[in-house]
Amino acid sequence: MPTVTLIGEATDAEDGPAACADLLWDIRLGHNSHAHPLTVLSGCEVTFRALGPEFFAQFGPEYAALNAPVASMLPAAPTPTSAPTPG
Repeated sequence: MPTVTLIGEATDAEDGPAACADLLWDIRLGHNSHAHPLTVLSGCEVTFRALGPEFFAQFGPEYAALNAPVASMLPAAPTPTSAPTPG
């Protein structure tokens, strides 16, 4: 199978360059009008195995979707809270 290498960096206008460990690569395989997750990798340079032509010959035309958020620049997750117990 062929491999794909992605190289990137991110900079926030206020905080400057992001650490490589904070760069996330959300790789998905799309078809029709949606995409299925394949893997999430982190780093400034990542490599993954691409699907070969035999896959596309069997399942038809597909596309790759990529979302690359920077973990340290994402909003903080909400803190779980407990509901009051009826007393």
